[in-house]
Amino acid sequence: ATTEIYTLSLHDALPISEEKTAEIWRFMIDYRHQGKGYGRRAMELALEKIRRAGVFDRVQLYYVPGNEKARALYRSLGFGETGNTLDGEMQMELILE
Repeated sequence: ATTEIYTLSLHDALPISEEKTAEIWRFMIDYRHQGKGYGRRAMELALEKIRRAGVFDRVQLYYVPGNEKARALYRSLGFGETGNTLDGEMQMELILE
């Protein structure tokens, strides 16, 4: 039997703008599997895929205000707050080097 642990939605290989920005639209870990490292590993793999594509210079994502676990995970992976919001969600950005 297979258990779904996470959902991740990425835009595929082409940048969404001239800024060469990849956006992660949804990243959710089933509450029964949070705190086990699955989210960190899934995000690391997603960022690795984005880097390997070789066409992006930044990654953006959004989190729901008050979701401090998500915010802390993204910050630990190098994302910083931009101060921008979309539909009430806070934007974070990672500059790829």
